[in-house]
Amino acid sequence: MAGPTYGYYRATIFLAMFVGYTLYYFNRKTFSFVMPSLMHEIPLDKDDLGMITSSQSLAYAISKFISGVLSDQVSARWLFSVGLLMVGGINVLFSWSSTVAVFSALWFLNGLGQGLGWPPAAGKICAKWFEPSQFGTWWAVLSCSMNLAGSLGPIVVT
Repeated sequence: MAGPTYGYYRATIFLAMFVGYTLYYFNRKTFSFVMPSLMHEIPLDKDDLGMITSSQSLAYAISKFISGVLSDQVSARWLFSVGLLMVGGINVLFSWSSTVAVFSALWFLNGLGQGLGWPPAAGKICAKWFEPSQFGTWWAVLSCSMNLAGSLGPIVVT
């Protein structure tokens, strides 16, 4: 039987995952929000924009696969936290950059960090803290964090 503080810790961990994954998703979409103003400040054509966005997609696919395996071997909390710090730092570095090569390299690294979010959070941590009969419900609620980030993005950036 669970102790009296089990519910408190479960709620705290879930809230941390929800807020954390909202920040992951928000950091994944920042380039889309700043792309129009960036095109006016730095001469970028559609090929350059495609290179930058494609680099993240490629890295994200690779990283999501690898982090699913890694979260079984390494602390899922550690992977989730390191990935979130990584994407936050890369977004700051991205704002200081001005060349397509640097943008693409940083956005590739952002994609690698992005892949460290969902598998540890949903696949490992959520499955550990919630019983099988509750897992689907809490998985769905955690998935709503993506919608929250997507709807807040334009408000925060403009």
